[in-house]
Amino acid sequence: VANYARDGFFELIVIAGIVLAALLVADDVIDRNAESDRRSYRILGQVLVLLVGAVLVSAVTRLSLYLQFFGLTDERVFALAVLVWVAIILTWLAMTVLRGQRARFAPGVLVLSACWLLAFNAVNPERWVVETNLRRAEQGMEFDVAYHAKLSGDALPTMLRGAERLSPSVAAELRSAIEKEWQKRAERRTDWRVWSLPYVLGARQLER
Repeated sequence: VANYARDGFFELIVIAGIVLAALLVADDVIDRNAESDRRSYRILGQVLVLLVGAVLVSAVTRLSLYLQFFGLTDERVFALAVLVWVAIILTWLAMTVLRGQRARFAPGVLVLSACWLLAFNAVNPERWVVETNLRRAEQGMEFDVAYHAKLSGDALPTMLRGAERLSPSVAAELRSAIEKEWQKRAERRTDWRVWSLPYVLGARQLER
């Protein structure tokens, strides 16, 4: 299941890049004064975008298999975010380049990418990971203590609050693993240049 779910993700990114480049090049070389050429370009371009969209749906389905069998990780959240970004850019391409508004495409990509990155940070992916896996644990599925203990301070408040939702033995194991991990981090944080806001907030949370 893991091999099936993992297979094809990077191929999808390559395919999306090829389609994007091919449509931009085709937009440069076709005769802009020939309405029949422009119409054919729009139709074929829309077909290509829809086909890539179908592959995107397949990739999301594969990621859902990962979630079903193995739970959520920050890498899987990032993979989902990349899929969303690809879908946004392809949709913007269809709304601009394929409609003869090429000049709006590049500025729009910059704005949409900035909004995507801002939203990705705002949702706190690690908090989402912990909350999802806590719900799975409540349903009797395995909770990976070693993995969760190594998450950053962004995940720590949710883990400490949610420990009571785990079995007593797993909750105790999680708290012990968190204390050991953060003790190691404190020993490595002798240089101010490696400090971060999540670490500071997490350290304060543990001191309470």
